[in-house]
Formats: sequence, structure tokens, C-alpha cells
Amino acid sequence: MRLNLNTKIRLGFGIALVVLLLTSLFAYMSIQQVAYYTNRVEHTYKVLQHTTDLRTQVRDAQGAIRSYLLMGDKAYLGNYDNLVSDIHRNYESLRHLTFDNPDHQRRLDTLGTLMAQEVLLLDAWRQRPPTLYAARDLVRGDRRQLEQIRAVIAQIKNSEDLLLRERTRNRDIWERTAPLAIIGSAVLTILLVLWLFSRIVQELKEKESLQTELAAVNFNTTQRIRLIENLAEQVVLGDYKVKIRDKEQDSLGKLAGSLNRMTQTLDYTFEALNKRNLELDQFAYVASHDLKAPLRGIGALVKWMEEELSHELSVQMREYLAMLKGRLTRLDDLINGLLAYARAGRTQPLPEEVDVRGLVAEVAEMVVPHGFTVDLPPASLPSSPTGLVCNRYLPTCSATPLSTTTAARAI
Repeated sequence: MRLNLNTKIRLGFGIALVVLLLTSLFAYMSIQQVAYYTNRVEHTYKVLQHTTDLRTQVRDAQGAIRSYLLMGDKAYLGNYDNLVSDIHRNYESLRHLTFDNPDHQRRLDTLGTLMAQEVLLLDAWRQRPPTLYAARDLVRGDRRQLEQIRAVIAQIKNSEDLLLRERTRNRDIWERTAPLAIIGSAVLTILLVLWLFSRIVQELKEKESLQTELAAVNFNTTQRIRLIENLAEQVVLGDYKVKIRDKEQDSLGKLAGSLNRMTQTLDYTFEALNKRNLELDQFAYVASHDLKAPLRGIGALVKWMEEELSHELSVQMREYLAMLKGRLTRLDDLINGLLAYARAGRTQPLPEEVDVRGLVAEVAEMVVPHGFTVDLPPASLPSSPTGLVCNRYLPTCSATPLSTTTAARAI
């Protein structure tokens, strides 16, 4: 599915926003982790400091009693009391700092027991009179106890050293990762924005190219439609030889081909029609000539009869011969009318006034039987009154006189 430009812009900026949000979230987590491990490193340093101070204070407490036994100066006893107080404070601080470490708590329980024994031992030695031998015996007797205390403190210190290295390494990792993640996300965002910008520019160029191509196609289509309109106008004017030169295979090209075939068919049809009309003219001319020849013969016979038998013809016979000549004249006019009708539509007759009443009277005289009369009211009649009167009255002819009124409405 092809996305439009607006969708791509929204999608691109949405992805960039998501990347920025993820980067911000990761940066926040990195800062939190750096702060956490920094705090844990400081906590480890505090534990190490207290363990070091505790070992030093235990050693100094024994040294204060030993100095008292060697020198006999009670000032060392005051120093010893202060050291014992510091030992108790450091011990409690260690228990508080390592409350979340069960191993340290067990070691501190052991250390607390050992230090309590050490304090009881030193308190017992401070009650003795100060002599050189007492100091020597103190050192010898307290060596094992001090070694045990140092061993427990060393275990705590070694465990904290391991924790310190691990926490320092994690802190360094997060310190290096956070800037890299921020820089990487920034670079990724920039690349994404640049890619989005390039896609937008490309889409705009393609859109501009498409608009140009569409304008060219529209212009070409308009020209082709105008050619088709021109062909239609030429066909309306009677020019059936016009053609459209369009070799395209689209709908307009197929339409142009159909119109070309149509004009070709019309041209062929009208040429055939013209040939038929010429044949019809020739036939009408020959038919009229062939029909007029007998009429002329009959007319000549009537004329000869009038000339040769003029003294023998009665009045009634002369009237019949006159009527025959009139019928022959009207039949000649009828043949001329048929010839003119055959040429109708292919000639331009000149308009002329027609006396409708006289025309109807002639038609009635020619076709209405004896004993009928035709009265024509003031109304218009069709252009072929002869056929009209014949078709209406000849089938009903009889010997009974009849008067008929004919009107255009009745017709």
C-alpha cells in the first residue's frame, strides 16, 4: 500500500518523536543508574573506612594497655577508654551500613564477640601492676585473639573490595553508556529527519513531475477531442471523407478509429445511395418516356378521329373526345408529377402560390364519379388532394346523387 505525502510526514515525525522519547527515557535510566552505583561506591568506601578504623582502634587499644604496663603512666588508660568507645561506635556504624548484607551481619556477629572478649581481656590486664613482664605476657597472650579479629575484618574488607570493583565497573559502564546512547539517539534522530526531508523533497519533485505530465496529457487529450469535434462538424456538413490520424491505443484512439470507420461507412453508403438515385432518375425518365409514348399515340388517334370524322361525330361524341383529351392531359401531368416526386429531396424547387380550390376542382372533375358534388369550406388541404379524393370517394361511388362537404379536419 502506497502512503501519501501527509501520511509519510506524520509517520516520520511520529517515529522521530518516539526515538526522542526512548532516548530521553534511556538517558534518565542511565543517570539514575550512575547515581545509584555512585552512591553504592561511596557506601562501600564508608564500610572500608570503618573496617580500617576498627582494626586500627583494636590494635591501638592493645597498644595503650601495653604502654601502660611498660611505662606505668595512667594517661594511657584514658586513651584506652576513648579507643574502646570509638570501637563500639565503629562497630555499630558497620552493622548499620551493612544491614542489607547477611554475610556481613554474620561476620559482624563473630567480630562483636571477639571484640567483647578482647575488651574483657584488656580490662583484666589493666588491673595488674605495670611491669615489663606483664607487657610481654599481654603481647603473647593476646596475639591469637588479635589474629582472629584481623581475619574477620579482612574477610569484611575483601568482600567490600569485590563489591567496590563490581560497583565501580557498573558505574563506569553506565557513565560511558549514557553519553553514547544520547549521542547515538541524536545521530539517529538527525538521520531520520534527513531521510524524511529527502523523502519529502522526492515526493514533491515526483508530484511536480506528475502535474507536468498530467498537464501535457490533458493538453493532448483536449487536442484529440477537438479533432473528434471537428470530424463530427464535418460529418454534419456532409463531408464523409474526413479522417482522424490518431494511432494511440487508449479509449480516445479506439473512438477515433470507430469514427473513421463510421465516416468510411457513411461515405460508402451515400455513394451507393447517389448511384441508386441516379438509377432511379434514369428509371423514372425511361418509365415516363415509355408511359408518355402511348398517351401521345392515343392523343394522335383522337386528333385524327376529330379531323377525319368531324362531319360524322355527334355532339355527345365530341364531348366524349374532349373529355378523353382532358384525361390524357391530366395523365401526362400525373406522369410528370411522378417524375418530380421521384426527384423530390434532390432538387430545390422554387416556391409558388397554388390555388387550392382550383386544384381540388380539377381533381374532383378528374376522379369524382358522376352524380357527386364536392363543397370546399375555407380551410387548408394537404399537398396531395388527388390521391386523397380518390382514396376517399372512389370506393363508395354509386348512381345515387350525393353531396359531400370535405374539410381539412374531416380529412
